[in-house]
Amino acid sequence: MSRFIRFRTSFPLLPLVAAGACLSGWAQGAQSPGCDASTLRGSYAIQLTGIVSGVNPTITPVFGRAEIGIVTFDGAGNFTGKDTYNLAGVVARGTLTGTYTVDSDCTGSLTVTASASKAWQNADIVVFRGGRKIDFVQTDPVSAVNPSYGVLSGALEAMSGATGQLHR
Repeated sequence: MSRFIRFRTSFPLLPLVAAGACLSGWAQGAQSPGCDASTLRGSYAIQLTGIVSGVNPTITPVFGRAEIGIVTFDGAGNFTGKDTYNLAGVVARGTLTGTYTVDSDCTGSLTVTASASKAWQNADIVVFRGGRKIDFVQTDPVSAVNPSYGVLSGALEAMSGATGQLHR
């Protein structure tokens, strides 16, 4: 019983931790000289963690989720990749496709469709370190189309060979 109480007590802190990570990236991104879609070009390693639950997390179990993969940005607003994710011990592998935008202040958004889960997800992003790192947080609201509650965040980091530089 104390394990459950401890988990319930720490649960509200997860959104704060995710927001803090995002804001720290935002502060660094704000110092960049400017960005656009061409800032992201080449292959990036992706890492995502978080929790997922049904519509009502007080009565539906909460599950951990972790994901790794590689995505390749084309510098023109599109990306492809592959990933492996673990949701409560169930492992799946698949492909990713999506689109992204990057504003001049180095913030933006992305939409991804995953073949393994047949789901789409949206995230807000912050690009920093000259395009070599991207922090993100999922922004999908609970709805009839997306009946799950999730707090997911992560980062992408340019791999060897990725330009990860501002292109003018």
